[in-house]
Amino acid sequence: LEATNSDWAAAQLDPDGFAALYTGNPELGEELIRLAGRNESHRGRIIAALEPVALAGAYDGAEFAEMADAFAVTESRPQPYGTQLTCVDGMTERWPLANPDATDEARNAIGLDPLVPVEPEACETDD
Repeated sequence: LEATNSDWAAAQLDPDGFAALYTGNPELGEELIRLAGRNESHRGRIIAALEPVALAGAYDGAEFAEMADAFAVTESRPQPYGTQLTCVDGMTERWPLANPDATDEARNAIGLDPLVPVEPEACETDD
């Protein structure tokens, strides 16, 4: 039953209409996200549905950016907002950016400040 409910909730997360639903009834929007989020395979759909909500200023931009970037990292893709770091040769650095020339513009669109350079710190890899 939980899997069925999660799949049903994910089906409601249409990126073209979810922003209106979320803006009109944030509690319902959050509940749909929560239910859909029970199945990890719905993360991409959740992020796609939340993007227009974040762009409209109705969802916390920092939370959305971290969610979108973390998802990109799990798929070994470049990140859109620059929130995720990685360990390379024992030093931290920013995970690659999807569009380095437009990252600050993308961040600004969801209410975030421009990127600041990463101060490298010693880290351990998971090798």
